[in-house]
Amino acid sequence: MHRYFLEISYKGTNYHGWQKQPNVPSIQETFESKVEKLLGRKVHCQGCGRTDKGVHASQFYLHLDLDEKESNRIHKLAKLLPEDISLLSVNRLTEKRDAQLDVQTRSYQYYLHFQKDPFLASSSALYDKEDYKLDVLEKAFYSLKEVRDFEYFCKTPNNYKHTNCEIRELNFKIEKGILCLTFSADRFLRSMIRYLVASLLDVASQKISIQEWQSILKKDKKLPHRKEAFPQGLYLAKVTYPFLTNCSTLESKNLIFTK
Repeated sequence: MHRYFLEISYKGTNYHGWQKQPNVPSIQETFESKVEKLLGRKVHCQGCGRTDKGVHASQFYLHLDLDEKESNRIHKLAKLLPEDISLLSVNRLTEKRDAQLDVQTRSYQYYLHFQKDPFLASSSALYDKEDYKLDVLEKAFYSLKEVRDFEYFCKTPNNYKHTNCEIRELNFKIEKGILCLTFSADRFLRSMIRYLVASLLDVASQKISIQEWQSILKKDKKLPHRKEAFPQGLYLAKVTYPFLTNCSTLESKNLIFTK
C-alpha cells in the first residue's frame, strides 16, 4: 500500500461541510462513497481540515492508502463524482505523510459584493444594507498583520492549547464590484475568518471605530459583537506542504471577476 494525496475542489452549497455527520450530506461522505464504489472496499479519506456548512474549497487535499492496482484506477473517480466536486490531481508519496497534520500554510479567500446579483448568490456574500467605507475596511484588514492572538475571533477558544496564529500574507482586491479578502496563515481557529470578516464590516460601517478596532486587536477591549459572516463567500483557496511542489495558485477562483 502506498499513500496518495488527492487534490480536489468543491462547491459547498449543498453540503454540511467536509466532515461526516449523521443524517446530513457532507463532502467526506460523498467522496468516500464514490471511492468505495470504484474500489469495492471501505475507505477512510483524511482531509486537510474542516469547512463549515455552505463553505467552498478551490483547493483541498485528502490522503488515502492504495495498492498498485487501485492506484491505476483512481483517476476514474473524476467521472463518478457529482458536478459540485472535482478531482484535480493524484500525488503518490514516498512516505506516509498526513494531509491534516503536515500542512505548512493554508489560505482562505472571502468574496463579498454590495449589489444584488443572482449569478453571485451562491459564490459570494451579499452585503447591501450599509454604507461601507472600503478604505477604512482596507486599513483595518491590513492591521491584522500585527496580531498574534486571535482568541476574540474564535468560536471555541477553550478547545485549543493556545489561540496564536501567524498571519503570513494578506491581500485586499476589489474588481467589478466584488471584494476579495485573502488570508494566509500557519493555522486558523474555528470560524476565525468569518468572525474577522463580520467584525471588519462593522468597522467599515462605523459600528466599531478604527481606534476601538486597534484596542480590540491588542486585547485591551473586548469585541462588542461576536457574529459570523455568511458562509457562501468563504473558500479554502490554497493548501501547501513542504513535500508537494505542484500546489496550484490562488488564481482559479479569481475567475469570479471575469463575469
